[in-house]
Amino acid sequence: MLRDLWTGTFAALGAAVFSQGPNFLNQYRQALAQRLDEVINLGRDMRVRAPGDSAGLQLVAGREAELRAAHAAVVEAHPFTRPFAVSYHLDMSVFNVTMDKFVPSVPLTTEALAYAGLGLLAGIVVARLPLALWRRFAPPRRRTMRG
Repeated sequence: MLRDLWTGTFAALGAAVFSQGPNFLNQYRQALAQRLDEVINLGRDMRVRAPGDSAGLQLVAGREAELRAAHAAVVEAHPFTRPFAVSYHLDMSVFNVTMDKFVPSVPLTTEALAYAGLGLLAGIVVARLPLALWRRFAPPRRRTMRG
């Protein structure tokens, strides 16, 4: 009974956490687009105000290229591969802004339901895996004879 409660708790926790995934990824995408706009505007201003600063313009152009690639990868990714696209192109400054401003929501989309299902399964695995490993690798218990 205790094992079922333990598993159920982890399963529910996994479902709750994973169901926030689509919302977080959407907010990350929005923050990434905003940062890209800021860098584009910075480059435009630098070309007007300091056209001779080629080193600064190269830095801004490089940053813009990074953000464009990351934004394109995140926007074009399938909903179930989007977490991998974000982790591959992760920009920590955008991630930190997203974490600071993240507001959990009640997920009512099919995508969030699928993520919750994956979280449910992940929670079950997290709850049961340590016990399964213990049973597999722990030395057998000795039984004593009682008289």
